[in-house]
Amino acid sequence: MRTVSSVLAVAHAVGFALALSSLAQAVPDPPLSYRAPDRCPTEEAFLGRLRSRLGPRQGPGSGRSLAVQITFGNGRYAGQLSLVEVGGRSTTKTLSDADCEELVDALALVAALALETDDRDAGTGSAPPGGSSSPASGSPPATAPVASGSVPASPSATASSVSPPVGVPGSLPAPTEGTSPAPPAPDAHEPSPAHEASGPEAAPAPPPRLGLGLSGLVTTGPAPRPLLGGALTASWMPSGTGAFRPVLEIGGAVSASPDAPEAKGTAGFTWLTAHAVAYLLQWPPGPGALLRGGLAGDFGALLARGSDTTSPASSSRPWASLGGIVGVEVPAGRFAVRVSAAVEAPLRRDRYAFGSTDFFEVPDVIATGAVSVVAYAR
Repeated sequence: MRTVSSVLAVAHAVGFALALSSLAQAVPDPPLSYRAPDRCPTEEAFLGRLRSRLGPRQGPGSGRSLAVQITFGNGRYAGQLSLVEVGGRSTTKTLSDADCEELVDALALVAALALETDDRDAGTGSAPPGGSSSPASGSPPATAPVASGSVPASPSATASSVSPPVGVPGSLPAPTEGTSPAPPAPDAHEPSPAHEASGPEAAPAPPPRLGLGLSGLVTTGPAPRPLLGGALTASWMPSGTGAFRPVLEIGGAVSASPDAPEAKGTAGFTWLTAHAVAYLLQWPPGPGALLRGGLAGDFGALLARGSDTTSPASSSRPWASLGGIVGVEVPAGRFAVRVSAAVEAPLRRDRYAFGSTDFFEVPDVIATGAVSVVAYAR
């Protein structure tokens, strides 16, 4: 008999738990309108970030909807997040960033805070617009502070310390911890604070960025035939906005040319340099691209070797050249593709010969084209 009652008690507890779990229904995702450039995260990626910040939510939902619109201009992404009420009123928050991934993360955080605030409002049992509420404890409700010369707030506007006053659109919370107390109810004839603060916000300056690049090079001038090679570079971009945002780049490059048959032998050249670039100005020619211009230099050695001749020999001559460079960079999240062209003047021009016969002299100007892939650290 004791065993039967224990089994009945366990079955009763399991049935009660199953009944509770069937009553708890997760709040569905809010209706979402999402528009962004192709290089930005997708709508599903935005919803994934939003769900990861909201955590488990229970209840019927608030009926609010979200609208996200991201545009690109002047080398930066601008995102507009609108929280649309059931009655049609909306409140908009604008953020901007040079990296669209980071911008979408910030927009998802702001949206999550707004929806969590709305969930807390629904859980306090605040009265609908025009109605009244009575505290559960039976004590009179606390009265919100009233500014001098304004009409005292009604009890329905002060029943919840989180809900906005009746007739005033809810505001999107800033991504900070904690909840500030409710502001005084505005006078019906005075402008709403939400409208007074709806002016344009100053976009924060983007943070400094450090990148590592791998380049393919083609250079004409130092040897009779074009030099083909590669370079490994590190770049640094300080914080700043506008046309003047310097980018410093330094690295090492190795290039070699195919053997060049001459009248009295065959010549081969290898170019070893330390490559330095200082991009000084930038300008966005279109969405998702930056045009930069600045100074470039190469410093190292030019190695020459002779073969198929009566007296084979090799030489190593110092190299230094300075000039200008232009490049177009197309960002893609943490990565960027850069195409550049540089024109430099050698500070020293050597002449090469087999015996007494000259076959090549370094020209006044050399040219280098490069295609680079740059990975930026956060």
